[in-house]
Amino acid sequence: MKLTLEDTEMFLWMKKTTLIKFTPLVLILLNLILKFSFITSNSIAGDEPFSIYHAQMSLSSILDLMKSENNPPLHFILLHFWIKLFGISALSVRFLSVIFSVLCAYVMYLIGLKFFSYRVGVVAGLLFTFSNLNLLLAHEARVYELFALLSALSMYYFLSVKEHKNRNIFYAKLLITNILLVYSHYFGFFIIFIQSISVLLFKDIRKPLLKSYLIYLLLFVCLYIPNMLILLNRFSVSSHGTWLGNPGGITGIYEMLWSFSNQPVTTVICITILAVALVKMLFTKQKTNNATNKMIILLWFSFPFFFMFFISYWMPIFLDRYLVFVSLGYYLTIALSSCIILQNKFQDIFLGIVIVLFLATFYPDKDNKRHVKETVAKVQELKGENASIIICPSFFMLNYAYYYDKSIFSEIDNGNSYAKITQRLNSESIYPINSADLIPNTKNKIVYLDAAADFSFPDNNLYNTLNQKYKLKNTFKFYEIFNVYEFEKQ
Repeated sequence: MKLTLEDTEMFLWMKKTTLIKFTPLVLILLNLILKFSFITSNSIAGDEPFSIYHAQMSLSSILDLMKSENNPPLHFILLHFWIKLFGISALSVRFLSVIFSVLCAYVMYLIGLKFFSYRVGVVAGLLFTFSNLNLLLAHEARVYELFALLSALSMYYFLSVKEHKNRNIFYAKLLITNILLVYSHYFGFFIIFIQSISVLLFKDIRKPLLKSYLIYLLLFVCLYIPNMLILLNRFSVSSHGTWLGNPGGITGIYEMLWSFSNQPVTTVICITILAVALVKMLFTKQKTNNATNKMIILLWFSFPFFFMFFISYWMPIFLDRYLVFVSLGYYLTIALSSCIILQNKFQDIFLGIVIVLFLATFYPDKDNKRHVKETVAKVQELKGENASIIICPSFFMLNYAYYYDKSIFSEIDNGNSYAKITQRLNSESIYPINSADLIPNTKNKIVYLDAAADFSFPDNNLYNTLNQKYKLKNTFKFYEIFNVYEFEKQ
């Protein structure tokens, strides 16, 4: 039986429809499998114990704490209720971030599909899926993958406002999403700024949207007023300096793109793709479809990336996890650029090569370089029954207590955050301190856990003081920043 032209077109349409129908399911399952498989491989570390510990507190205590911390309260509140349901195991507290990351991959695909093409959606979704940075953040009980998800949703709804005639429903969704965004991370204001600048810059948006967008913006400001003074206070504090250093010139730019791109070889290829696509757009003078949307995506990546880079010479904030929302714009820009470079029968092969490069440099069991569990086990082994433990910096006691004894970790004091947990640790001869002046009268043996003490408290003088008063018996190093010293009396 010979197929007619109409039959062939119908077959191709059905094939495309089936692909579009099942791609989201495949993408979601792929993300879920990859990000769940090694969810507990790495120790609970870094700022995770801070989030978990304070999320156990009452809601009023969480809100009071956030007035003096650089974290808006949304993630802490969500984690608070999650812990009430599922507890504080590593699997439990991290699974919430995995859910956010899986949903973010889906939204990335939707942005590409709805506003550009199926190919752009697939490539952007898979580049995010095979991002080592976003995998590590999905394995942290921290705000960053929630921040990424809300950033992606916000841009999706903003572009939808532009594209749809029935705009009120999308304005409502955009308003809710952006309020949640800035109550999850203060850098969410970059997304709102990009959207506002886009309305002013691009004529095809400005003319139909300016009046309604200004009304939306007024509603947003009114809803954010309760947190405005706290935001100004945190900005004032941060302007005096942060724990980060300056970004280090063009090397810093390259290293950040490396963080987005997994490995140097992928980074160089992605930079080349961006450059070639830019040259082609500038010199071929081709009219491209969805030009305004493409410029909005480029702004999403480029404006906060370079702004945060330059401002970091005054107020250092150029850190990969802070730029996680920028990485989303980067993956979409790479997907769009790859489609611009080749628009012939070899396009799918080229896009496949880009995806394979990310896949080949992706490690689903990526090391977070913080081996807290092993470090605490070694300290306890050395302690035995007759030793005292000194921990510096003192805030590392949350990391230590999580693996030492979760009942101590759950000693919540809503009035004085660390009074009960410190008292419990002291009762078991464990002393979190920040200075040699605070070394207690101890037993014959001391085990000193140095968790990058000189970085946080450069004048702590603990090691030198202990080395003068005691005999150093053993030293143990745990990748990347932990040193354990075993001292005995002379």
